[in-house]
Amino acid sequence: MALAFVGNPELVFLDEPTSGLDIEAQERFQTYARDYVNKGGSLILTSHNWAEIEHIADKIIVIDRGEKIIEGSKNELHGTAGQSCIELNLKEGEQMPENLSPHFNCINAASKSYQATTDSSETILKQLYASDVKFENLTIEKVKLATVIENLRKAHTNTPNQSNQKAA
Repeated sequence: MALAFVGNPELVFLDEPTSGLDIEAQERFQTYARDYVNKGGSLILTSHNWAEIEHIADKIIVIDRGEKIIEGSKNELHGTAGQSCIELNLKEGEQMPENLSPHFNCINAASKSYQATTDSSETILKQLYASDVKFENLTIEKVKLATVIENLRKAHTNTPNQSNQKAA
């Protein structure tokens, strides 16, 4: 992989560059690749490692069955989803309020961990605080890039493509 960068080329193509590398080597590659791009180099990278893609890529193109189905910057793709992920743990003896149950999935019954993916986190948080339910370890984050891409891919797959429709 290091040979690809010898002579500081303007453009480098890499296919699954961190496959088989340990975590430390993956992190070193990501740092080097990001620096290379920040200094004006262009990197075309194929990868199934979403953390790597999120760290390195400025622009993302998803090709499915030979067709480009998604294209955009990370910010554009996140903006398309417009969703947040809310996670929390209910305190001992607490139950998820009935009005919030449709929004939250229990992800670990033993620790009473719940998760909601929503485009209206502010509304859900207001309802949560108004319910007086006791909770801890609240986090609110943008939905992970892998989830955004998967949702966009599913939406594309479920949208009829006029070129694939047969005339009656």
